[in-house]
Amino acid sequence: MIKDILINRRESKRTAVVYKGYKYTYRDVYNKVENCVKQIGSVYGNNIGIFMQNSIEYVVGYFAITFLDKVIVPIEVDSKERQIISTLEYCEISLILTNNQNFEYIERIVKLYSKNQIKIFNVDSGRGELMGGDHRVKYSEPILGHRSKDDVAIMLHTSGTTSLPKKVMLTNENIIMNVNSNIESLQLKDDEVCLIVLPMYFGYCHTSQFLTMLYLGATLIIYDGVFNPARFLKMVDEYKCTYTTCVPSMLFVTTKMKRERYSLESLKYLCFGGGTMPIAQLQNVLLFFNQTGVVQT
Repeated sequence: MIKDILINRRESKRTAVVYKGYKYTYRDVYNKVENCVKQIGSVYGNNIGIFMQNSIEYVVGYFAITFLDKVIVPIEVDSKERQIISTLEYCEISLILTNNQNFEYIERIVKLYSKNQIKIFNVDSGRGELMGGDHRVKYSEPILGHRSKDDVAIMLHTSGTTSLPKKVMLTNENIIMNVNSNIESLQLKDDEVCLIVLPMYFGYCHTSQFLTMLYLGATLIIYDGVFNPARFLKMVDEYKCTYTTCVPSMLFVTTKMKRERYSLESLKYLCFGGGTMPIAQLQNVLLFFNQTGVVQT
């Protein structure tokens, strides 16, 4: 079960997450999740939306949903209003977890467009508000807890290559098997330090970085804000990161930096995917990261 990833390490004092310079141990994260669950209280419905960018609040909100035995429905923070409402209605969401940074935006959308009553819970403040339409969501099947490895754990969206993105239902077993496959493939260990620069609701980042590192008891470094190649390299150097994943466009601008300014010897694996990588550009990447294993995912 996904929630067991955190439960099994609830007493650990190892660093789980570093965000904006602050370090959070596994015990810290577990306690934050427990507190969040208590503040949320009872939940009407099976599916809970999570509307936050990469942050410690995202980690807390994500695991709070698993502790409640509900289904996680990530919603991109840069989605258009129509896309957000479509997701809320299609996935029968009656609760959204968000934070201070995104509360006003999602509140406005729900007030203006939602036909159903939806509770918005602010992970930062611990307060929730019910707003939107004048009736509850009608569910197509009974509301059940999710306590089996065969139960749906998360609805991850497709890329929307040929039409609007769709939601793919993944079970606890699907996710854990993928985590283990990733660990075996890259021979990852519990002393990894992984820098996350991709959205944590993207399929690869969600499973092969976010959950894989916590499953191992390793450390996540969460990059915040717009991608900047100099800052990216500085963080790899500062935190002695061993593993990260980028899309090709990030690597194109990164290889234009002055390599000698940064120590990148700690970086064992650089994975890339999600876009075209011309041979000439790949050669630049291999030269720039000349002590790193480069893996196309």
